[in-house]
Amino acid sequence: MNDQPQAAKRTRLARNSLYGVLSWVLPAAPSLIVTPVIVRRLGVADYGLYATILGVTGYFFTTIIGKIAAKYVAEYRASADNAKASELLSATLIVAIIPTVFSLVVLYLVAPWIVGEVLQIEPSMQATAVRGLWLAGVIILLTAITQVWQSALQGLQRFDTYLWVSNASSLALSVGLIIVALAGGDVVSLLEWAAVAAFLTLTFSILAVQ
Repeated sequence: MNDQPQAAKRTRLARNSLYGVLSWVLPAAPSLIVTPVIVRRLGVADYGLYATILGVTGYFFTTIIGKIAAKYVAEYRASADNAKASELLSATLIVAIIPTVFSLVVLYLVAPWIVGEVLQIEPSMQATAVRGLWLAGVIILLTAITQVWQSALQGLQRFDTYLWVSNASSLALSVGLIIVALAGGDVVSLLEWAAVAAFLTLTFSILAVQ
């Protein structure tokens, strides 16, 4: 009698593990197509600027606070305490947003200094670099909020939905970047689309949790 529940648990664990791996691997796959296109259209110098902006902001101004939602949502879900789960989600959002906003205010203020003194970008590209850093900051804020909702999806063990949202978002970002690049878009245009894609990902993640 106990074999069937145990078998069901093992099957669910294997399936969820597969979803977890795919949600990490599949979104990275489109970059293999996107990157060469962007390099050819932007040129080495502008692509270097684009990659530098994403690298600097991604390394120094992101947090992983939102991931704690997965643990506690799962715990409160197991005890059927939906009120506590909702409170935890709200608290996690606040804790994730406040340090991110503080970091981005600092980024906004020091962006010209980072561009000119730290990265030593040539003067003709500095204005673009500063705007790019500001746009990347918007992307980071949207991503930090999205992380909370996607972690909640994982806590609810809706790994299949998380997989679909992750891959749909990655595909939308990649297709948009290719279109913008082929249309002659510059570094700022690419980052603008990335911000739009980040907003769409946030929207779909929120709807998926409901």
